[in-house]
Amino acid sequence: MKLFLSKLHYDTEPNIYKRILISILEILSIPYGAVVAIRNFLYDKEILKSYNAKATTISVGNLTTGGVGKTPFTAALANFYTEKFHKVAIISRGYGGEISNKEVNVISDGKKIYFSAREAGDEPVWLSENCKSTIVLTCSSRSKAAEYAVRM
Repeated sequence: MKLFLSKLHYDTEPNIYKRILISILEILSIPYGAVVAIRNFLYDKEILKSYNAKATTISVGNLTTGGVGKTPFTAALANFYTEKFHKVAIISRGYGGEISNKEVNVISDGKKIYFSAREAGDEPVWLSENCKSTIVLTCSSRSKAAEYAVRM
C-alpha cells in the first residue's frame, strides 16, 4: 500500500482510475485536516498537554514516504552534536524489528550494539553503527524512551 500511494503521489500522468482515487483521497483529506486543526488548537490552548522531555529535542520527520534521507540526516545531526561533547540519544520506533517495542530497548549505549538488524530493525542498527558514542533506543512511546534517555 505504501509503495502504491508513493507511486500515485509522484505519477505525473495518472490515468482516469488514479485521478478518481486522487479525488476521493482529496475529499477525505478535508475532515482529516479539520481533526488535525482541532487537535493543534487544543494543544495551543493547553487543553491537551504536550510532553516535555527535559532535554533539548530535535525531531526529524516529513510527510512523505521513506527514501528521502531522514536516517542519514539524523546520523549527521547526532555525530555533529556528539563531537561538540553533548550526550546524544536517538529514539526510533524500531519498525521491522522482532523485539517488542512496548518497552524501551537499548540498541546501543554508545559503546556496544546489543541487537541485530533482524531483532531491532535495520534503521536503529544502522544508526548505532554510524553514530559512535550515541545512545540508540527503540520504543513505541517516544516520551517513555526520552525519560529513559535522560536518566542514562
